[in-house]
Amino acid sequence: MIRDTDFEKLDQILPADEHLATFQWVTQGIDGTESNYNNFALARLLEAAGDCDAAQRLYVSLLGPSMTLADKAREGIERCKRKSPELKSEVELLTESLDDKSALVRRQAVEGLSVVLADGAGIDAKVIVPALRDPDSEVRAAAAEALARSGRQAIAPMIELLGSAEPADQARAARVLAKMGAESKAAVPALARVLGVSDDGAQQAALDALASIGPAATAAVTPISRMLGARPSLDKRKVLISALGEIGPASTPAIPLITEALRDQSDPKGFLNVVAADALGKIGPGAASAVPALIAALGSDDVRLPTRATVALGNIGAEAKAAIPALVEAMEREQEHKKNQAEAVGQIAQALAIRKDRSSLKVLRAALRAEENAGLDLATIGPLREAIGFLETRGP
Repeated sequence: MIRDTDFEKLDQILPADEHLATFQWVTQGIDGTESNYNNFALARLLEAAGDCDAAQRLYVSLLGPSMTLADKAREGIERCKRKSPELKSEVELLTESLDDKSALVRRQAVEGLSVVLADGAGIDAKVIVPALRDPDSEVRAAAAEALARSGRQAIAPMIELLGSAEPADQARAARVLAKMGAESKAAVPALARVLGVSDDGAQQAALDALASIGPAATAAVTPISRMLGARPSLDKRKVLISALGEIGPASTPAIPLITEALRDQSDPKGFLNVVAADALGKIGPGAASAVPALIAALGSDDVRLPTRATVALGNIGAEAKAAIPALVEAMEREQEHKKNQAEAVGQIAQALAIRKDRSSLKVLRAALRAEENAGLDLATIGPLREAIGFLETRGP
């Protein structure tokens, strides 16, 4: 039934209406709604028997991006249109199906609309928005995916939904924007407003979206910092700090608050400190004032924190010059992590070379001797050697 060559031979055996009657008799009592092949076969037989209206509705249900028969379904739709030009459009049929009693039909309708959107059919992404409120979780998830895939077309409807008085609507919109990442940067002001007026669930979703937008979410740094400064719950602080880290260098004004979290001992599991160290590393050179706290973190008994602090110091670069002796000491103390510390020293050394900071030669040479004594491979030691060689050739 799937192969055109087989289907073309059907009328050599029985008339189409008798094939259809036989198929319906054979499948009577069997729930074939979840079988794409069943629906496709039925659509082909309905089409051949002259019922293009019913055939087209089945073809349209097979348009979703995950449907293996989507291309065949499009061919069927085009044949039906040629035979019956007065038929409703795919968009009309799919939109009607959003109100179907069956959650499966509603989900298929959402997936079909996402394909039509992707094809640039000129329809508004807003037609999918009601499905974000569907009682079925799979339909809601399909709607979020469909809107995220539609790209810029979905941004305006999501900004509008962020302005809803319902926190649940705000959270739904934010989750769609989070899937879109930096592409949804136009929504940053609306997401920032949600931070100040909504409940925890919507705020969490808005923070996730801002984090996924990353450096383009600069405008959110001030409201996020304000929330962090109000010392919310431990879990909320971690989310806020993580978002600031994802926004990156623009989060420099929040460094004092993040450094405070790095030193904070109120989290018995230590996750707050680790998240803070991660964020400082992602902010980079602007986090120079946190270097002393990061050096102290190198001595933590929690293996996660020294690892994250090491990465952060390397990312801070030249401004972390004072950390080189501490990194060397940690390298000698923790042999299993010595490559991590050496790589961070190499990053700092390279940044110092770019600055032509010859005053750092003494500490860099000491670090090189320590790395050689530690038996590190040439690839790991290479950046440090290159930086020293560059500085040695620059002036007396």
